[in-house]
Amino acid sequence: MAETPLIAVVGTANLDLIATVDELPEAGQTVLATAYEELPGGKGLNQARAAARAGSAALVAAIGTDAAGEALLDAARRAAVDVSHAPRLVGASGRALIAVDTHAENSIVVFAGVGAELDGPAVTAALDSLSPRTVLAQCEVSADAQIAAAAWARAHAARFVWNCSPVADGALEVLADADPVIVNRGEARELLLRLAREGALPAEATHEDAWPENELPRALAGFARSVVVTLGSRGALWRDSSGADGTVSAVPVAHVVDTTGAGDEFAGAFTAALASGATFGEASARAAAAGAHAVATPRALR
Repeated sequence: MAETPLIAVVGTANLDLIATVDELPEAGQTVLATAYEELPGGKGLNQARAAARAGSAALVAAIGTDAAGEALLDAARRAAVDVSHAPRLVGASGRALIAVDTHAENSIVVFAGVGAELDGPAVTAALDSLSPRTVLAQCEVSADAQIAAAAWARAHAARFVWNCSPVADGALEVLADADPVIVNRGEARELLLRLAREGALPAEATHEDAWPENELPRALAGFARSVVVTLGSRGALWRDSSGADGTVSAVPVAHVVDTTGAGDEFAGAFTAALASGATFGEASARAAAAGAHAVATPRALR
């Protein structure tokens, strides 16, 4: 049996502090939680665990020397994620403060902790050692780390997958290397607005209705090698490097428990499918199924 191609995920690992509330608070409002739990998270760790479920994954991240850091590493190891290149740095591990309401909607505030100290040279050294065929990165790490990940993939003819989230912290220099860039509908429009503000698109592209939903992959394909735009409960749109495009329907879910991390599950599963040789259509279908399973499953059981 052929060895599964390795995916290196360059990202964060955070301890998620999750409060369940009846309704998400508005600005200035205090609400009482009905439940509370602490679980491993962070876009990097989430996506690495998702990729490991369908393939072989390693996490490139900076982890704190606190008890939370040990818990995060244990969670990664239990998911068969290689953490040999996730060094412990003195200081606090990242935290995410998450409120989830009874409709499974959430709001999230992230404190990077030592995760912000993952720099370009550390990323390059880790990738040199791992020699992955695919590199997956997000925007919770520094721009320096994102740029190093993309540069390494380019220099070694590896696929670079960029989950441009959060968009405000994305290093636009790597967009041209993204194959694909993965964003949700709101992030796609926010990314196009950033490009317009920097003069890469005409001024009229800054209008809120400038890009109809079904045009988002085509619009971004002028800047990235390929594009995936997720639509939550309505599936996803994609456009590959050949110019072919398509849609995938979401897998029906009888009861949504928690949408937190659903996008990460999609990104990790999609990347693992591509690494195994799947087409964009096949990878989107597998990722949609993985995302549906995630939102129907309590975080502690994923």
